[in-house]
Parts: sequence; structure tokens; C-alpha cells
Amino acid sequence: MSAKIPEEILCQLKKRGITIHRANPDDFLLFPSSLSQPNKEKFYHKLKRYSFRLFVRDMIKRKEKFSPKELTHYCSLSTARLYTNFLEQIEVIKEIKRGYYKLVVDTSSFGSTLEWFLSQVYIKEFCSPAIFGVRFKDIPSGGDFDVISSWLGNLIYTEAKASPPKGIEINEVNAFFKRIDELLPDVALFVNDTQLRMKDKIVFLFEEGLKRRFGETKAKDYKVARLKDELFHINHHIFIVNSHRDLIKNIMICLKDFFRNFRLWKVENQFKK
Repeated sequence: MSAKIPEEILCQLKKRGITIHRANPDDFLLFPSSLSQPNKEKFYHKLKRYSFRLFVRDMIKRKEKFSPKELTHYCSLSTARLYTNFLEQIEVIKEIKRGYYKLVVDTSSFGSTLEWFLSQVYIKEFCSPAIFGVRFKDIPSGGDFDVISSWLGNLIYTEAKASPPKGIEINEVNAFFKRIDELLPDVALFVNDTQLRMKDKIVFLFEEGLKRRFGETKAKDYKVARLKDELFHINHHIFIVNSHRDLIKNIMICLKDFFRNFRLWKVENQFKK
């Protein structure tokens, strides 16, 4: 994808001695690169619905042949038909025989599309420049940094997970910690696009990862604490986020928590002087 990298993000990275190698790739997105801007807008607004995200995830698994009736695990048949008609209109799928469809675009995972969606959330909902699928020239670990944004002058790193908690393992949490070390963001969010509980597995993985990293005693300085519902934080800088109630609102709750704690700390110390 040839979108220009926002200057604000380039400056944030340059201050950290980091150079972008690649960003905003259109490989493996759920929509064709030729999709018009108005249809991209429609697609984005559909993705704001949790049921639609689950629907397309299920559809990708059956990409060679499926019917709306087979994709009713998370929505009604009438809603599945509406989603199918929309995706056919924007040429993501095509009908291969009466009532059956196949995926046209070349993707086998929802991951890249989730990253694109989250970057658009920062741009459209938070008025913040954002890029996705980022690779750097200067990062030893390699791999993609899913979403990077600049929000109120702070560098935000977001790791996006489309799998349910049972599909996430300790090595992915450790990789998230390592990328935080290398990127040095002001805020890091581990976003799991699910309405399932974070406490049962994801919080446990974070606690285990912190113990391995710092040791049993030192890890107590990095307690995983509940912020609200299934939102958790580590010292108001690292957040675990899920989609319970509303994914976009949950991300904003976390960002505001960081900003509130960061600003109040500065004000309090000014008064002490």
C-alpha cells in the first residue's frame, strides 16, 4: 500500500533512532486493493460491529465454498444474508452456484484486516495518524509491529490478536514485551478481539511472562491490575484490551487512563515544588 507515512509518526520514530522499512501493506487484506474509498468507508463501518468481524473470520475459514446459513454461529440468518450481499457488492466474494459463495481475495487470515481496522480506528475515531503492518530496519527481533499511532504526542503501539484466548501462547506475550523494549512506546496495548474473559488465560500469560522476565520478586512491581470489566493495565502504560461491550470505547478508556495518570503525576509534583 503506497499510503504516505504521516510526518508525526516519522518524527516520533526518528527520535528513537528507528527507520521504517515497510508499512501499510495491502497483501492479504480482506478487500481488493482497487476498492473505492466510499466502499472502504462502508467496510470500515461494518467492521465496527463485533458480529461482522466474527462473520468474516468464519467466512475466511470456509473460503472455497460457503452459504449464509453456514455462517450463523454469531448472527441471525437474515443478518448473515445482509453481510453476504454487502461483501458480494464490494467484490470480496462471488456466487459460484445458487446460494453458495467463495472468497475472491487472497487471504487465509483475518489478522491483517484487523490491523488495518485498528489503524483506521485511531485515524477516524481518535484523530490520530496511524500505520499498520510495520517493519523496521533497526529492530533486531524483526517481525511486524501491528499498529503504530501518535496520540496527543505519545507513541502508541498496538498488538492485534484475532484468535480467541485459547489460541494465544506465552511466546506471543514474550514477543510483545520484546517489541516494547525495542520500540520504546509511551503506551502499549495488547488487543484481543474477543468478548471472552481476559482473566482466565491472557492475564495469567502476562503474569507468567513478567515473572520470567523480572523474577518472582521484581515482577511484583509490574502487577497486572484490573482497570474496568475485562480491561487490565500494568502501571497505566501497558494495557490488555478485549471487545466486551465495545472495542473502540475500550481502547479510549485505556488511553485516557494513561493520560490521566501521567498528567496528574506531573501536576502533583509541580505542587510539591
